Amino acid sequence: MEHYKILKVLGSGGFGITYLVRDTMLKRKVVLKENFPSSYAYRDPFTGRVIPNNEYDAESFQWTLSNFLNEARVLAQLDSPGIVRVLSVFECNGTAYFSMDYVQGLPMDYLGEQQLPAMDTVIPRPS
Repeated sequence: MEHYKILKVLGSGGFGITYLVRDTMLKRKVVLKENFPSSYAYRDPFTGRVIPNNEYDAESFQWTLSNFLNEARVLAQLDSPGIVRVLSVFECNGTAYFSMDYVQGLPMDYLGEQQLPAMDTVIPRPS
């Protein structure tokens, strides 16, 4: 983790955080995805480690960790211009991460909203 400098948070959800970072070894911007299931874990403010909330959440946290690593490995095997390339996968701070190429552009959720017709718009039926 020491060769990544966080520039900003790109997004977060129930299972993780996505960062824009500067990879000081590659000397370029990349995206870093972190497994951080906030329902099952918290970040220790002193060590930065991700820790299950309690013994009951430990199993669910391990499940998310396993699935996160599997997702990264599957994505790394894919080779298509429509899929962002995975650069590295690693475990650190009690959780897992993977880095990907940074593709500058508009977020997919924004693009999707632009394509959806307004709810009050009447779409004519073909005759």
